[in-house]
Amino acid sequence: MIKLNWMLTSILITCILLLNVQITFGQLSIDSAKFIIKRSVDNGRSQGMIVGIINENERQVFGYGKVNSNSTKQPDGNTLFEIGSVTKTFTSLILADMVSKGQLKLNDPISKFLPKILKTPTRNGKEITLADLATHTSGLPFVPDNVDLQNPSNPYVNYTEKQLYNFLSRYILTRDIGSKYEYSNVGFGLLGHILTIVSGKSYETLVKETICTPLKMTRTVISITPELQKNLATGYDANEKEVQYLDFSVLNGCGALRSSVNDLLNYAAANMGLIKTNLDTAIELIHRTHDSNTDALGWGFIENNGKQIYWHNGGTYGCSAYFGFDLKSKTGIVVLSNSVNRIDDIALHILDSKVPVFHMSKVVQVPDTILKTYTGIYKKEDGTTRTIIKKDNCLWFNSYDPSFTPNFRSGKMHFTSNTDFFTYLYPTESSIYLDSLNKVSGLKIKGGNVYAKKVDSLDLSFKGFNSLAWSALEVKDYNNALFYLQQGLKRDSADLFLLGNLAHTYLFTGNYSKAIEIYKKHIGQNLPNYSSWVGMIISDFKTLKADGLPVEPMDKVLKELDIE
Repeated sequence: MIKLNWMLTSILITCILLLNVQITFGQLSIDSAKFIIKRSVDNGRSQGMIVGIINENERQVFGYGKVNSNSTKQPDGNTLFEIGSVTKTFTSLILADMVSKGQLKLNDPISKFLPKILKTPTRNGKEITLADLATHTSGLPFVPDNVDLQNPSNPYVNYTEKQLYNFLSRYILTRDIGSKYEYSNVGFGLLGHILTIVSGKSYETLVKETICTPLKMTRTVISITPELQKNLATGYDANEKEVQYLDFSVLNGCGALRSSVNDLLNYAAANMGLIKTNLDTAIELIHRTHDSNTDALGWGFIENNGKQIYWHNGGTYGCSAYFGFDLKSKTGIVVLSNSVNRIDDIALHILDSKVPVFHMSKVVQVPDTILKTYTGIYKKEDGTTRTIIKKDNCLWFNSYDPSFTPNFRSGKMHFTSNTDFFTYLYPTESSIYLDSLNKVSGLKIKGGNVYAKKVDSLDLSFKGFNSLAWSALEVKDYNNALFYLQQGLKRDSADLFLLGNLAHTYLFTGNYSKAIEIYKKHIGQNLPNYSSWVGMIISDFKTLKADGLPVEPMDKVLKELDIE
């Protein structure tokens, strides 16, 4: 989980370009790599991490930390983690295997495999092909617009084939097919679904029979058996709260797999040709570059200084993964972590010590008088926003992007100078930009250009303001939540989502009478993607309780409304 994340698919390329680093694979010593993992875990980036390194001569596996906060058990080579979007490389390998066996062709249109009555998206007379899905050039968005919001902690769990087809039949492409790269979870989910139709098998069965059995990968699964459960890492969000693993249902092909370092080292060995298998022809096909040195089938690709680097990362709500290898040097790396915080910089640093690692030993204390000036709203040219809010004497960096599910990502800001900062959610260092009058005016990548300008007001839709309000509400920033809700209600005073969050804000600021008045007023009404107003309240309260907001007032509301 990668445009992220929670899931950020261009992270490696971004790191290299923005930090002006040349990839040389000047690999760190094992002792140095172990030190970095230990320091990262001890400084709170993760509960536990496990690293695997492979080359033509040997394998090295080492871990540190805990599989969950209530255990002393350290992750090992057999510990299972969610690998998120690394799943996409498995989907593309199955595609390549079917192509090599003549079961389908890369240029086959998707309409060939879907129900004839289904109207698939087209543009200027061109249809989406399997290759378009596999290279993220189909024109489909990151996620479908009809995801069930009743379970925000597991939004795809009940997503059905019917809903997927409904989305496809309605979606209007905004640009020509094949003209531009745009990372798409729904695109890869659709690709995996088509492969199940062609084979007549479930996605998990396809992965097992096509890849796991020949590569002796016994711990790469979707379904967790009681035996595997014994060594399953618990996932944690940016606030170190336990989160459940994700289910992807009909979209399994985009991110559903769980795996271990030992299994993924077998996978790396096959991809680098260190072992010979019946997948060699498919692997050769999958590694062919399809988009001018930036993407292969299901993989990120960089050719630099004679290196041929294939990579993919994965991010879910509670785990992060990085998988990469260089075909020239025959060196591969796997890093798995049971935290939403990104670990791409660690993986890259182990392979090339010139790539910096963000860590707490570099952190400085910034005076509170300065930090206060940084809070506010920052807007990018594409209309998406970044907000900086103060919570528990710390600043938190929040991003809002309506193309993501969830719309928000939030991370604690760690300052390395009075203006430079990083969060573990992003693998690049940013800066607060001060103008010639020393006034805060924007955000920029450290050493780069301003990418978001600080604004006094926002021209967002009511949905945008509602999402910003929810983000503030989750971190108990009630003043900002109320501000965003007031702005949103100016645009649509009857929107039930805004009114629901307004009631929540009143509830947690001691204004129970106003809150219960709103809750009661809309009983019996329905909302898009929810069964009812009551269903939304139940879902919201479940999430807010998990976020640590006061339980007593929520239980009081449920009792007064007679909701079980």
